[in-house]
Formats: sequence, structure tokens, C-alpha cells
Amino acid sequence: MNRMYFKIIYRNGTARDIAEFVREENGEFVFKYLQNETEFPGLPLENKEYKSKTLWEPIMFRIPNTLRNQFPATPPEELLEKTFGKLVTDHFEFLKQQ
Repeated sequence: MNRMYFKIIYRNGTARDIAEFVREENGEFVFKYLQNETEFPGLPLENKEYKSKTLWEPIMFRIPNTLRNQFPATPPEELLEKTFGKLVTDHFEFLKQQ
């Protein structure tokens, strides 16, 4: 499995990097806060780093509805590259890094 790396940006006027989101080569997901100001919905700031073998629900919520079967062979976390994980209800974006 290829490693994926995203910066999570909070954009309300000016853009600020608030966290990193990574899928490691072993398939583990890592969410790590870069600062202590802006909390990503569903992942409290009191934990600076989260690790999991499965994708967290607050991030899955940002991925287009898989029931439409628009991208059947694409893992959900890879759809963040196409959609930036944007919602109309907040100012967070996932920007894929090299």
C-alpha cells in the first residue's frame, strides 16, 4: 500500500495548517495536530496524535457517498485527493502533499 500524506488546512480568510493526515505503507492512519488553536471536528485537541487501523468517522463523513458507486475501486481515503474533504458546514480542507 502506498503512503498518502495530507495537510489539513483551516481556511477562513487566511489558510492555516492545523494537522497532518497520513496513511502509512502498513495501512495505519495517523492524524497529528500541528498547533493548539483549531480543533478538527470529532478529534479533540487534548490528544495531539491519533492512530488507527481504520479510518475515523469524522474523516469518513467528508468522503462522497460510496453508495453511488462512482469510484468503486478507489479506497475512501484516496477520494480526499479528488474532493479535498470539503463540506459546506466548515472551513477544513485536505491538501495532498508529495
